Amino acid sequence: MDIIRPGWDHCGAGASEDNPIGCRGIKIGGADRCLRHIDQGERDAYLATLTPGADIDARGTEISRELLDALLDALCSHGEEQPRIGRARFDEAIFTGAANFNTVWFGKGAWFTQVTFSDDAVFSGAVFNSVARFDRAEFRRRANFDEVRCEANDTTLAGHLIFSGASFATGPWFMGARGIRLLDLKGIQVAQLTVAQVVAERIDLSGARFEAPVTLKASGASIDLTHAYLAERCTLTSMDHHVAQSGLPAHPIGPHLRPSVTSLSGVDASMLLLFDADLSRCTFAGTHNLDQLQIEGSCVFGEPPRGPRWTRRRVIVEEAWWRGWQTSGPAPYPAALADTYRQLRKAREDASDEPGAADFYYGEMEMRRHSRPWRSAERWLLQAYWLLSGYGLRASRALCWLALAMLTTILLMMGYGLPAEPSKQEIARERIDGEWKTIVSTLDPTNPTGDRFTSKRFEKALSVTLNSVVFRSSGQGLTTAGTYIEMGSRFSEPVLLGLGALAIRGRLKRGS
Repeated sequence: MDIIRPGWDHCGAGASEDNPIGCRGIKIGGADRCLRHIDQGERDAYLATLTPGADIDARGTEISRELLDALLDALCSHGEEQPRIGRARFDEAIFTGAANFNTVWFGKGAWFTQVTFSDDAVFSGAVFNSVARFDRAEFRRRANFDEVRCEANDTTLAGHLIFSGASFATGPWFMGARGIRLLDLKGIQVAQLTVAQVVAERIDLSGARFEAPVTLKASGASIDLTHAYLAERCTLTSMDHHVAQSGLPAHPIGPHLRPSVTSLSGVDASMLLLFDADLSRCTFAGTHNLDQLQIEGSCVFGEPPRGPRWTRRRVIVEEAWWRGWQTSGPAPYPAALADTYRQLRKAREDASDEPGAADFYYGEMEMRRHSRPWRSAERWLLQAYWLLSGYGLRASRALCWLALAMLTTILLMMGYGLPAEPSKQEIARERIDGEWKTIVSTLDPTNPTGDRFTSKRFEKALSVTLNSVVFRSSGQGLTTAGTYIEMGSRFSEPVLLGLGALAIRGRLKRGS
C-alpha cells in the first residue's frame, strides 16, 4: 500500500526502509524537527515565544499529556487558568495521553481532522469562536464536550462543530453545550452504550452507525437521521426537564424545546423510539419497518391549513408537499403516501393509540382515493365513502346526510307518496264462461289535488320515514311513487345511520 506523505514540511524522525516517511509531525519554527522530537532547550525556547491567542500548528505530531500541558500553560495569561489559542491546527495528531482542553478558548477555529485520541478527550467548557472540525477523528476512550460554548464573531461558520466520520468508543457527551448552530455527526461510529444531551439548532446524524444502544436527549434541534444504521435500540427524546434543572436560558428555536426530526429515510424504524419529538417536517419515504416505529410522549405531526375545507387530523409532510401546502420538497405519488400512512396506522394500533391510528387511517384512505383514476369503480366508492361519512370517522357528516335524507323523504312523501284517500275497492259482477262472478279490484291511490303539505300529512310522512330508518315498512297505503320513495329510503337511510353509529363508536373509543 502506498504511504501518503503529509501535506506539510514534516519532521521525518525515525525514517527507515519500512517507514520511509518517519515522523509526520510538522516542523516547529526554524527547527528541523517537530515539537515532540526537538531537544528540551529548543522546546523551552519555542514555548517561551508563545503568548495568549497565538496560533498553534502541531499537525501530525505525537503529543503526550505532559507536552500538551506545557503547551497550554504557555498560552495562559499570568494569573489566569484559561488557555487562549488563535488558530489551532492538530490535523492527524496523535494524543498518546489524556487530552485535557478544559476551558480552552479557540479564537480562529480548531482543526482536529483525523486526529487520534488514545486516552480521554476532554473539552468541557471550551469556547469555539469559529468552526471546530473533528472529521474522521478517533476517540478511543471518553469524549467529553460538556458545557462547550460556541460564540459568534464575523465568520459564518461560528457555532459549527464537525465530527463527520469520527469514531467514538463511548460516544460524545454534550451536556450543557450551548450556542451550537450545526453539530455535524454525519457518518460517525459509536460502539458502546451512549447517552448524549445536546442543545443545538441542527444535528446531522445522516449515515451514522450506532453499534450499541444510544439515547440522544436534544433540545430545540433539527435532526437528520437519513440512512443512519441502528444495530440496537436507539432513543431520541427531549431534554426540557434537564434544561430547567440546569438553569440554562430558554432556547429560541421553539417554546417546547422538543427535537424536530427531519428525515428517517433509510432507517430501520424497528430500532427507534421517539419521545416528545416534533415530526411535522419528517420525511418517512424509504424508512424500513415503519410499522414498528415506537412513538411515545407528546410527539406532534403536521396539520392541514385552517378552514372548513380541511378535516383536522395529523398529516405527514409528504402529503403537505403533494397538496401544495408546503413547497420545500418533491411531491410524492399518492400510492406511496398511502403505504406510509398504512404503516404508521399499524404502528399506532399496536401501541393502542386509537386517535393516532384513526388520523393515519384517514390519511391512508385519502391517498388511496386520489391514487385511483376517475374511470375506476374503486375511486367512486371511495369518493362516496369520503363524502358521506369521512371514511366512517366523521359522525357529524354522516348524521347531517341522514337528516338531509330524512327531510327529503318527508317532503317527497307529502308531495307524491301519500294518497288523497285510503285505497278503495271496487266490486263488480261479470258473466264469465256462462257464470256470474264477483270481481273485486283495488283502485290505485292518487295524489290530492289540493294542499299536500298539511300537518296531518307531515305526521304520516314522518312515520313512514322513521320506519324506513330502521329498515321497517310503515304499513301505510302509498301511491306508486310513494312505494318507490319508501324503497329508496329503506336502503339509504339505514346505511347512513350505520355509518353515523360507526363513527360515534370510533369517537367514543378514541376518547376512552
